[in-house]
Amino acid sequence: MPMLNTTSTADISFILLVFFLMVTSMDPDKGLPRQLPKLDEEKVEKITEIDKSNVLNIELKADGKAYFADEETAESNPQKRIVHFLESCPQPKKHVLTLVIADEANYDDYFSLQNKMILAYREVREHYAQKKYKADYLNLNSDQQAIVKQQYPQRIAEKY
Repeated sequence: MPMLNTTSTADISFILLVFFLMVTSMDPDKGLPRQLPKLDEEKVEKITEIDKSNVLNIELKADGKAYFADEETAESNPQKRIVHFLESCPQPKKHVLTLVIADEANYDDYFSLQNKMILAYREVREHYAQKKYKADYLNLNSDQQAIVKQQYPQRIAEKY
């Protein structure tokens, strides 16, 4: 009985494997770009008192909606509310957004709320750049952008 020639089977398998690896699309990981401060072991933490008028409390509940400052109803447009708070804050350099996340909250809702917070900071910085320099924030030089960032620093505290 003659034997079956299987010499090219490995080649064909390898070609199919390469083909499917190149054609298949992989979903990119979702994530938030954050720069954490360097660990300074000699640094002593100081407890500072924060004026309550400079704090905006945001709670992300299990229903995926953002609730502000112990209100019973969810905010339909959290970005607009955050922009209003940042622009009307008595001391914009000392503001803090506190985000409390429920254990049952969905990651996609958390991710969406984080994006809205970042967009709110961009919008406020854009308004300030227009008012101070009469130019778009992205068109400012690095020194001017640093001044705008100092006026409205990104200050977010999260509680889990």
